[in-house]
Amino acid sequence: MTMDEAHLILNVKRGETMEQVLKHYEHLFNANAPAPPPAKPAAPRGKQAFIPQHSHYLQSKVVRARERIEAELQHTEPPPADTPRPSNAPDPSPISAKDTGH
Repeated sequence: MTMDEAHLILNVKRGETMEQVLKHYEHLFNANAPAPPPAKPAAPRGKQAFIPQHSHYLQSKVVRARERIEAELQHTEPPPADTPRPSNAPDPSPISAKDTGH
């Protein structure tokens, strides 16, 4: 799923806060969730058309859209500055022409 699709599904703009994204996610997820079963079944009144009250398909699209936006945010956010670099991590200094043999 592209970021554009994820934003369209959740009805948010690029640059929205994650709080706003989650607010839209929760609303859409709950709107497409199955309704809780009635406490007391109503007496049947003849034949009535079945009208689905939820959509597992749409609910799964909403979940995937949220996951896509979260993954993108985690990928683009730099790690905290106070996090120590592991001792076995490579030196982030640029490679000089001398090091490459040219």
